[in-house]
Amino acid sequence: MPPARPTVDLQQTQNPLFWASMPRALHAGVPLFLVAAMTAGGADRLAGAPGTGPAVDEPLAAEFIPLGDLPGGAFLSVASAVSADGSVVVGTGRTAQGAEAFRWTEDTGMLGLGDLPGGTTSSTATSVSADGSVVVGYSGSAGASGDEAFRWTQGQMLGLGSLTGGAFRSQALAVSDDGNIIVGWSSSESAGIEAFRWQPAGGMKPLGFVGGSGPGAGGSFSTANAIDATGTRIVGRSDTAFGFVAFERTVFG
Repeated sequence: MPPARPTVDLQQTQNPLFWASMPRALHAGVPLFLVAAMTAGGADRLAGAPGTGPAVDEPLAAEFIPLGDLPGGAFLSVASAVSADGSVVVGTGRTAQGAEAFRWTEDTGMLGLGDLPGGTTSSTATSVSADGSVVVGYSGSAGASGDEAFRWTQGQMLGLGSLTGGAFRSQALAVSDDGNIIVGWSSSESAGIEAFRWQPAGGMKPLGFVGGSGPGAGGSFSTANAIDATGTRIVGRSDTAFGFVAFERTVFG
């Protein structure tokens, strides 16, 4: 008489952490009941079993692990960035109040980061430090005419403000490996939108434009979209008298 097949609670399969805990056999074509047997019995390989597909430890073309969503609201989530070792994922989900930035790990699942006080109840995470401890993005706030850039760490969300002059608006788009240098864009007095670089000590500083600003220069729009591990090389786009152009700028200190 053949042994009874292990059973799987179908309700558990609705939990993203269930799939995250499944061995690679599930993605290699192994039937779910055999995966359950492996999980229960601690086996780490099914090699050569007829009809089960490739061996468990063979390279895979792709693996997808759904991360779920925040409670309330429409079922919607978008992952935007991941830590250096892949263990921390950040992005945006939906709650009953609206869009909210999240931070996900296998241990905690998806956790909402909240938003800045006042203003529109919304936040979006765009980037994360190498170790996953610092998250950056933008949020509605009391002072912002739209969004304000933020830096989140250890459960606290800090608004980064805006460049002087113009409407109070900013978005953080990238962060250095150590989490201490942030780049993005802000409204400014010299133009409509201008790239910035932020540090804890010096605050938000403008980066200017490829062609400069002023009559004929064409400089009225720039954004800093990414930054290298050390925080010294910044890339983005800027307008010129001839149109938009990609740029790289090196900033020390």
